[in-house]
Amino acid sequence: MCSDEQHQELIAQLKKLAPAPKEPYFLTVLISDSQGWQMDYRGYRHVYMWLPQALTLNLGEWGTGPVQAQVWISLGIKTGIRIMTSGTTNPVPVILKFSDEVVV
Repeated sequence: MCSDEQHQELIAQLKKLAPAPKEPYFLTVLISDSQGWQMDYRGYRHVYMWLPQALTLNLGEWGTGPVQAQVWISLGIKTGIRIMTSGTTNPVPVILKFSDEVVV
């Protein structure tokens, strides 16, 4: 067992070893039934999507499903999945947030 002082020293050393989280990165893409975006984490732990309107997304092998508008939605899917809409012919702007932090 270590003393409180030793414990604080060990925590300080661990903080030096842990990399600082990167600043979030934002990207706006257009998606539709014929134009998609291929999932890519770009070196971040999480990717979130914000839609201006409720849509049905087509996630390829993962199927389709409705997505709520104007909230950050975690895209916990594997790299390479193409994200498209289902039933939307006109391209819709979508904001993607790449982050090492969890958005709640």
